[in-house]
Amino acid sequence: MRWMTALALAGIASATSAQTFCLDFSTEDDFVTALSNGQIIDTEFGNLLTISGTGGAGVGIFDSTPGGVNASGSDKDLLVGLGNLLIVQNDAFSASSGGFFNTANDEEDGGSITFNFLSPTTLVSIDMVDINGGITASVSLFDGEGDSRVYSVPMQWTHDKEATPSSNGFATLDLTTLLPQVGERTSLATAVEDFGFDADGVVSMRVDFTGSAAIGGLKFVPTPASAALLGLAGLAATRRRRA
Repeated sequence: MRWMTALALAGIASATSAQTFCLDFSTEDDFVTALSNGQIIDTEFGNLLTISGTGGAGVGIFDSTPGGVNASGSDKDLLVGLGNLLIVQNDAFSASSGGFFNTANDEEDGGSITFNFLSPTTLVSIDMVDINGGITASVSLFDGEGDSRVYSVPMQWTHDKEATPSSNGFATLDLTTLLPQVGERTSLATAVEDFGFDADGVVSMRVDFTGSAAIGGLKFVPTPASAALLGLAGLAATRRRRA
């Protein structure tokens, strides 16, 4: 199955520096309308990037708040306290109503999520959630010439939050380096890239999972034109709140 959803900088919670933004899936692109657990991501966003993917029933939101709406569900390993996560929805829980999956649950057979940027972007980092047991992941960045940088995230890179409550259950993958990266445990994520890969001209990123897992915050530096659009959207949202 292949699905696509328009996504334009949803849930940009705040600027983490003068130019770096975080996509955290907390709101729609008006910076006001909250995204909720189980929500099917399809037309909630604008036109700065798109998401497409394979596997499962589509893209959905999973609320990772401990003690929250998913506390009594079967995905306690995703209760990592990062707010909303982006998941490939489990085919076995594909039933939906009113734009929401009835039960938010990640696809146990894995899948992929692809971010396509409408203008070249510099990616900074991404939170990888629940990469443990026999599950592995990869994060592939592609520039406008088709050259790539690929991060391989091995088994046991994070703890299982349910099995080890004192752990984070996630780790942040730095997308600016080729150096090996340790997660929560001792295994190392590694990276390789094509000669000539342009890290400041990324037009696409694909995240592949071999099993159930999720994506947390994505940090990136937009082009000046995109940053201007972000500023205008934020200003409009502020004015609406004041009104």
